Amino acid sequence: MNNNSKRHFIIMVHFRNPYIEVAGSERVIISQERNMRAKGVETIILFPIQKQILECQIYGWGIIHNAKLVSVTTVRGVIRYLNNINDGNICDGLIIHNFHGINLEDLEMILNGFSRIIIFVNDFSSCCTQFNLCFNDDYYCGNAAIYQEKCNECVYYDSGKQLQKKVKKMLSNNKQFMVVAPSESAANIWHTAYTSFDIRSIKVVPLQKVNEKKRLVAGDGAYLDTIRVAYVGNPQKIKGWNEWIKLVDSLHDMGKDSNYEFYHLGNCNVERKYIKHIPVSIKRDGNEAMIKALKENKINVALLFSGWPETYSYVYYECLAADVFVVTSSISGNICNQVLTNRNGIVLNPDYKSLYYFFSDYPKVADSLKKYYMSQREIPMLYADNDEYLELLSESPFNSTFSREDSMAEILSSKLAKYLYFAKHFSDLAKKKREDK
Repeated sequence: MNNNSKRHFIIMVHFRNPYIEVAGSERVIISQERNMRAKGVETIILFPIQKQILECQIYGWGIIHNAKLVSVTTVRGVIRYLNNINDGNICDGLIIHNFHGINLEDLEMILNGFSRIIIFVNDFSSCCTQFNLCFNDDYYCGNAAIYQEKCNECVYYDSGKQLQKKVKKMLSNNKQFMVVAPSESAANIWHTAYTSFDIRSIKVVPLQKVNEKKRLVAGDGAYLDTIRVAYVGNPQKIKGWNEWIKLVDSLHDMGKDSNYEFYHLGNCNVERKYIKHIPVSIKRDGNEAMIKALKENKINVALLFSGWPETYSYVYYECLAADVFVVTSSISGNICNQVLTNRNGIVLNPDYKSLYYFFSDYPKVADSLKKYYMSQREIPMLYADNDEYLELLSESPFNSTFSREDSMAEILSSKLAKYLYFAKHFSDLAKKKREDK
């Protein structure tokens, strides 16, 4: 890819600055940015900045070049910037990581300049404006297809329908689109929205690869009378947090928690004297932080009870590496699939009742854990970022023009977006410093 003295660069589109927030998709982008720059490829990340003030919609685009924020501008400012970078250099394509909150007319203007475009399925924001596919933000709707019988009473029906219409137009107008999914589950669900797209052309590239494994013999592992159970990750309804809190409270109130110790490994401490909070920050402590925390606290069981089909789930693989038994739901996507494949946990119906019945029967939990520890199994010892997607990139000449210059309203809007963005950014930094103290 980097075969001459010219500078190579690649564009990534996301819905926010990936260096401020650290969720799964941001972790993907940062790892890709690191891999590309290690191979001599420059990176440009584009993200929208928007704010609604009364009746005024403020909108601009942030540009991050080689991990440094260099500009907040209009969409035509973005195109001018890319044209300048492209002059005498080589563009290796564009990756869309997220469609959430992005003005699709702006995006189309940017995409018109590219001949190689990859949609990376970190979530389902290219399928629906409710990117977890949850009906009215409540429960998983079953698939990514949008049609009246299924979606008519969902508040995202109209916006989701318009999104799919525009994405279908993009896919049909540009034959250089490629779709990359981090799991078979993500690929199959994405395809339910775009059935005319050949599913065989969706490339499945797991986000990590295993560099080293360790074989455990029967009996390896800490089997204790007291079982340590942890909710792993930040508290979110979509991740099963509400069910977790209700479960722990119920077991405690019913006197059925004497054989359990409850932990929360992640950020945001919820005060319960019977839940031990262990702060864990990947951003602060590195990618191995959660594996280390699971091992140091000798966690036996992890609750990964997601209420939507996870496209990958770093946390699952961290639990696998720490030799932790995973309790998940049948709709958790790649988590469910991997638990069944690796036989390192149990899959329950996606409701609180099933969760309570399992944990309230301590002998059943202990027996499930014992069978797991008595099995012969392999666990990953060392993960590395999977850079197979780089093989999909190739020289993609960028050449874009636009029919008119920016209007004064667009220029003012982008300048306001810039000032509001930096005001919030520095406010968030100050808040974080106070919290760290």
